[in-house]
Amino acid sequence: MATGSITALSRRYDKGERRHKHNGSRPVPDVVFERGHPRRAIGKCPNNVAVAQAQAALGSAIPIPSPSLPPSPSERLYTTHLGVIYECRTSDRGVTYHAYPFHGTLPSDFVAALRARLTTAAERSAFDSWNRQHVRTL
Repeated sequence: MATGSITALSRRYDKGERRHKHNGSRPVPDVVFERGHPRRAIGKCPNNVAVAQAQAALGSAIPIPSPSLPPSPSERLYTTHLGVIYECRTSDRGVTYHAYPFHGTLPSDFVAALRARLTTAAERSAFDSWNRQHVRTL
């Protein structure tokens, strides 16, 4: 990588003190749908995730590979925490990220790659359960 580029080690988690959209009120991740817009999913984070856990998950986050684009800080990265896929978004070109439980469509080979990174049967089981409910694959 070129000097001055953003690396996984230099990414910082940004809780977003004024952002409450993805703050859940329960100790489990959830997805709710916006009133009046039943197709707009909002991932709600568990209320018991420590900043250190979020930072560690962000450190292992990866972009969806694109052979046609040169490497650069990604606007969206994906990671897992306790078997749940989280989408990490940046608003400052890859320096800081906030994350939330993912609901939507991802490439099937990318979902398989995320699953392959899990180390325990419990994580894989939680991953499979989350994906059945919240992830469509291409």
